[in-house]
Amino acid sequence: MLTAREALQRLWEGQARFRNGAARGWYTDAAQLRELAREQKPWAIVVGCSDSRVAPEIVFDRSLGELFVVRVAGHLLDATAWASIEFAVVQLGVRLIVVLGHSQCGAIATALREIGNPTADLTPSLRRLVEHIRPVVAPLLQQPLSADDMLSQAMRIHVHRTVSMVRDHFRSLASVGCLAGEVPLVVGAAFDIATGCVTFFDDT
Repeated sequence: MLTAREALQRLWEGQARFRNGAARGWYTDAAQLRELAREQKPWAIVVGCSDSRVAPEIVFDRSLGELFVVRVAGHLLDATAWASIEFAVVQLGVRLIVVLGHSQCGAIATALREIGNPTADLTPSLRRLVEHIRPVVAPLLQQPLSADDMLSQAMRIHVHRTVSMVRDHFRSLASVGCLAGEVPLVVGAAFDIATGCVTFFDDT
C-alpha cells in the first residue's frame, strides 16, 4: 500500500498528464480485469461532486482499481458517504483522502441563489442541500463580491469545511480505538473546469 505522500505524488503526476494533453487513457485488459475481480487495492479516496465535468479517474489520469471515489452533489457527507469513506480507510487501508471541489459548482450556486432570493420551486431534497451549505455561503452574501468571486470563495470555504469534518471524524474514530494505524492524510483541492487544472490547497 502506498503512503499518503506517495499517493499524493501519483495524483499530481496524473493530473499533470491530463492538464498537458498527455493522458494515457489507460486501457484495462482482460488480465487486469481478472485481477481486479479478485480484490481491489485503491490507494487514494476522492470525495467529490457529482458534476459530469469532474470525473476523478479522468482528471487524475488513473485506471480502474486505483481510486475509491465517493461522489454526491456538493460533496455533501451523509451516513452513506461516511460509511463509504470509512470502508476504504478501515477495510482497504487507504491513507489519503482528497476532498475535490470545482469551479462553477451547481450545488453552491443553487445555495447562493436560494439564500439570497428564496423561491418556492425547490424539491425537499434540494432544500436540504441548500440548508447544509447555508453556513458556508450566508456570510458571503453580506460582502461586496461579484457573483463569480462569491461562487469561487464559497467553493473554497466549502472544501475547507469538508476537510475539517473528515479530519475530525477520523481523529474521533482513532481516539475510541476504531481505527488501526495512522489517521489518514486529508487534503483539499479544486478543479478548474475551464482549464483542467487541479489546485491543491496547502493550508487545508
